[in-house]
Amino acid sequence: MWNDFEPREQAENMVNYFARIAEDNNSEVWRRGLSTAQEWLRLIDSEDCSEEELASLLGVVHANRHRSSGSGILTGEVYAWAHLKGHPVPPEEEFFAAGNIFTIIRDVYEMPSIEQPRELLSIFQKYNGEDPGSELWKPGIEITQVWLTLIEAEQVKKSAVAKLMDELVLNVRKYGSYEWIGAALGIGHWCKTMGYADLIPDELRHLVD
Repeated sequence: MWNDFEPREQAENMVNYFARIAEDNNSEVWRRGLSTAQEWLRLIDSEDCSEEELASLLGVVHANRHRSSGSGILTGEVYAWAHLKGHPVPPEEEFFAAGNIFTIIRDVYEMPSIEQPRELLSIFQKYNGEDPGSELWKPGIEITQVWLTLIEAEQVKKSAVAKLMDELVLNVRKYGSYEWIGAALGIGHWCKTMGYADLIPDELRHLVD
């Protein structure tokens, strides 16, 4: 699979790729991709790269593997490099598995609403553990915890749902990852079933109509 694999050349290409896009688009996904590619290049050039550093980099690329096509390519290249270095890596089918987020997106209308925030919370928590340096995951943990609290409440005020929706929209705009799309699908559909469809902004309405 990785014949003629040249790690340093690949790492330089990925640094240039993310730097070029980040120059025109200051979105967090490109800045995170750039810093990750730069860290990979640093480790390639390091004479005393530790197992902890390798494991940390693998965690970061795994958490971000679905965020863009470039992020997916970077994940594959870092995994190949770690494998060739003899670092213990998970099996390919496990490491590159789509993950529960795609189940949530696919089954959002069939999955009991209480299970959606629980699944999303576990995903945000897992990725926050793998990639603690990213700003993406903690807001997801906070929002899904609020959503879960509202679902479990006996009465839900419209003002509380409106506040949740406002926070959701801000983060979907900022990050736009599969995880946040899953949150938008789940919260938007729940909001609609609660009778608060008027709180769903036009930019998210197509997800639940």
